[in-house]
Amino acid sequence: MPVHIDPNRYLNPAAYELDPVDETNRAWAQAYAELDEALRNAAPNGKLYLVCGLSRAGKTTWVQHHLNKLGDKAVFFDAAVPAKTHRQKTLQLAHKHGVPATAVWIDISPELALQRNRELPPETRLPESTVRHAFALYQLPSTDEGFANVQIVAADADLNAA
Repeated sequence: MPVHIDPNRYLNPAAYELDPVDETNRAWAQAYAELDEALRNAAPNGKLYLVCGLSRAGKTTWVQHHLNKLGDKAVFFDAAVPAKTHRQKTLQLAHKHGVPATAVWIDISPELALQRNRELPPETRLPESTVRHAFALYQLPSTDEGFANVQIVAADADLNAA
């Protein structure tokens, strides 16, 4: 059965308001623990898809379109991770379990990301500064950092394409 992991699923909005750093670190630790377990279960024939890009690019939508199309041993890690340093832990876990990793970069302009963000209900919007900060950190994934493949998907593309 394919697995979809999104660190945001572990965020507790009430705790985030009290201590955002601790809450974010806790959420990521839980997501990495789930990823470690999913990769262990998927090995040796599994595949990891690190679906990354700016917030509001359509990462989760891409995963939803591909979740049942890429095999039972597919593991999807759905997170912004805009820079190489943000992707290292995910790649280390994939390497540990001998599972090849494909980066799926959902490419979006900051303007479109901000427009999509503004269209959301106020309680789910990100601060504009958060979207802009992630764009400033942007480094396109590459095979040089350890990915078996890199796919770039335009944010407004047909997300059914593999």
